[in-house]
Amino acid sequence: MNSKIIKTLEFEKIRQQLSKHAATEIGKQELLTLQPYSTLEEVQRKQDESDDGRKVLRLKGGIPIPRLVNIGLPLKRLQIGGNLNGKEIAQIGRVLSTTKEVLSFFDWFREHEIEFYNLYQIVDGLVDLPELRKRINMSVSDDGDILSDASI
Repeated sequence: MNSKIIKTLEFEKIRQQLSKHAATEIGKQELLTLQPYSTLEEVQRKQDESDDGRKVLRLKGGIPIPRLVNIGLPLKRLQIGGNLNGKEIAQIGRVLSTTKEVLSFFDWFREHEIEFYNLYQIVDGLVDLPELRKRINMSVSDDGDILSDASI
């Protein structure tokens, strides 16, 4: 068998194994489409990101991200003026709550002046929407039922 085919098959096995550990559906899809990097800069950037991840794992046991569903389709529907059901609103609420938890989680690293190669840049791209998060939590249960005291 050709060595290039063998390497490709091994890479596919690695992708499949990694995808089982993804915390989100989007992350899983990204892992399944991952391709080898071809430039030294790309490889170095990814190694730096891996070093950042190892540091978080060593110091805090990992980032507290629950399993989340992809909210891309509901968000697109909102952009074109569509409506969401309670379950979709609850899923968006979970993403918003997780975002807040991740931001708070990284406050500890900043307070202890822990340095990362790229991780702070990624975290700084997260946006907390406290008012929206609060309204969702007060209006919809975790399973998507509209709460009796919900208001518009």
